[in-house]
Amino acid sequence: MTEPARTSIVMAVDNTQLNRFRAGTLARGPHQDRVDRLLRRLVRVGLRLLDWRVDATGLDRLPHDRGFLLVGAPHRAWVDPFLVIAAWPSSAPRLTWFGDGQTMIRSWWRRLLLPRLGMIPIDRRAGGPRAYADVVTSLIVRGGVVALFAEKGPPSSPTETRAISPGFAYLAMAAGAPVVPVAIAGTHHIVRGSSFCVDVLPPLDPGPRVGDPFGPDGRDRARATAATFRAAVTDVLATRTPWVDARRPARDRWPWLARLFR
Repeated sequence: MTEPARTSIVMAVDNTQLNRFRAGTLARGPHQDRVDRLLRRLVRVGLRLLDWRVDATGLDRLPHDRGFLLVGAPHRAWVDPFLVIAAWPSSAPRLTWFGDGQTMIRSWWRRLLLPRLGMIPIDRRAGGPRAYADVVTSLIVRGGVVALFAEKGPPSSPTETRAISPGFAYLAMAAGAPVVPVAIAGTHHIVRGSSFCVDVLPPLDPGPRVGDPFGPDGRDRARATAATFRAAVTDVLATRTPWVDARRPARDRWPWLARLFR
């Protein structure tokens, strides 16, 4: 079999799986159901078993009258989305997560479980945020929340984010939705007994949709929104990172936790 033919078959299989994920996500409503509540309880039990403490602030800033994008940073470890889930209020809309498509279809249990948890798989060959604008808009106009991590590039220090991709701002403009930043501190050092912070920051307004949000005007606004997002999160990390470091256990127990799902 030639290489082009092999590539086309792989892409066809991937697209079938990605479309199945999307269909499963859109079939669920914007409100939390028994699966969401059970998942949150299981995550909180897991945190207690690991003696992990999560200090969450700003949850009262979550919009209650419309859908929105929940954008987190920094994203340093597998535990980041679980910290958000643990802190997520039962009265808030259900979370729908963006995630790497190749990771989601890697094993049978991921293909079985993850569509039921509300996930949108990202295919890096799909062409960027424009390819996902319709599915994000359809979720947000129904009052849902789409959650993603916005960083890209090489690692950063614990008090700073990596470079911020403006893709989330394009999606927000396309959907006419606010962006709610979430700063996550403490995941640069994961052991048994770690402390973490999940801070919800004031929503950002990327501006109304005027013409094509993916055109030149939209590009400038997306970059400005990304810069504002990064500055806001960095300000929080400057104070919250020393706070969690001061509560670090005296002895590093179970350091393998940081590498659990690599």
